[in-house]
Amino acid sequence: MSIRQLLLALIALSLVASFAHAQEETAEEVPLGEDGEDSIEEERDPNAISGVFGRAIFDGQDLLGVPRFPAGEKVYTTIGFANDVKNPAYDVFFVSAHITRLGDHLNHFQNFSGIRHDRAVARGETATFRYTFTPHEALEPMEYNLVVRLFFRNDNNQTFAAVAYNSTIIVEEPLGTDPKTIMTFLTIGAIIAAVAYVINLRRPKTSKPRATKKVEAEVSGTSTAAFDPEYVSKEHLNFREALLTRKSSASPVKRR
Repeated sequence: MSIRQLLLALIALSLVASFAHAQEETAEEVPLGEDGEDSIEEERDPNAISGVFGRAIFDGQDLLGVPRFPAGEKVYTTIGFANDVKNPAYDVFFVSAHITRLGDHLNHFQNFSGIRHDRAVARGETATFRYTFTPHEALEPMEYNLVVRLFFRNDNNQTFAAVAYNSTIIVEEPLGTDPKTIMTFLTIGAIIAAVAYVINLRRPKTSKPRATKKVEAEVSGTSTAAFDPEYVSKEHLNFREALLTRKSSASPVKRR
């Protein structure tokens, strides 16, 4: 059995137990006829909606605590719908929800999108429905009142509503950064980059002196020639040295 199937089974058992307890509390003494049998007619009013029970359970929330939902995040809900054995069959066709401020049940603060269903719930049957809604990301973190309702109809196409949840919830701060905040940061970053680029263009440029390669100077008589010994062959260097030595020894010193 999967976790989802186990959860649905637990919800169904909880709905049946709650429904039975509610029936015991509202039970009245039934008058008996002469034959000792119930004097109530077997068929009930098809327009009556007594004996219908709905309950909403939110995924990941403590059943005994106040549900807490981050703004801008999806809320997954399982809704149970129990139909009494003495009721006619009903067709559940719509689920919707809205929130209001505490103490103000007339003005809807946010209407959530409704979800259409087409589920026939026979007498004595319990059915479950999934519903998803998202508190707006701009909601102020505080307590609100949430109302979740199921809409159903009978064979005469008369529509009724059952309240599955009508109590307090807490809307908290968003978990992550919303798209509007991301676009704001990107815009600020682009402006800073543009300003830095303009300042860099207007900054005066300083010319750097070009590096010059030092070369050795060859002194021969009164002339100076620049050369790089690395690019001169060894034979030419030996010839040059011999030539310079010969010139220096052949030059007479004139005296008066």
